[in-house]
Amino acid sequence: MRSAAIIEAFGIRAALPVLLRALPLDRVLDTLTPPPAEREPDPRALRAIEDATDMVTRRFRPTRTACLKRALMRYRMLRREGYDASFVIGVRSGGEDGFEAHAWVTIDDAPLMEREPINYRPTFIWPPRPVTQSVTSAP
Repeated sequence: MRSAAIIEAFGIRAALPVLLRALPLDRVLDTLTPPPAEREPDPRALRAIEDATDMVTRRFRPTRTACLKRALMRYRMLRREGYDASFVIGVRSGGEDGFEAHAWVTIDDAPLMEREPINYRPTFIWPPRPVTQSVTSAP
């Protein structure tokens, strides 16, 4: 499963620059959203997805926007495995421009596969739903 996850992550990562330049984010996410899985989620897939997406974005040509690409890959892969994952972008005060942004995935509103607590205010959630509160997780 791990090798297949790495290959899938590299494939998605290779397509992202073209998709992100050619389409608005909601269309990119619509394109990345697979049909509903016809199987129960496999808990073993979580570790394989996390390892593969970390390798592709943290160890192989890391960029300033790695969280966006990592979250998009995780969203696609988790959905394909049958998890009801959401893609989230949030902001907080700070940074050189007066704000910082981060992208992550959630399942049941809980941030998933994050190394540090999430303390960003969600501003974009896919699939769409009302944004009503900040998301905070404990380490």
